[in-house]
Amino acid sequence: MGALLGLMAGAALAIRLDQGHVIEVAGRTLEHGGWAVVARPKDPEQTHQVVASLRSGSERIVRSL
Repeated sequence: MGALLGLMAGAALAIRLDQGHVIEVAGRTLEHGGWAVVARPKDPEQTHQVVASLRSGSERIVRSL
């Protein structure tokens, strides 16, 4: 029983609530026949590069924290 509760607590901590909005928007876009690109930059410099690359050809850019 304790192991099960531990696993459940670990899963709850692993969920990133800030990504929920991104997942929701991407899902709606895909449902309507659009495209979604998901990037996971590792630092602020990579984040800047990704946003700069996507800005010119994207209708919408959605970010998490």
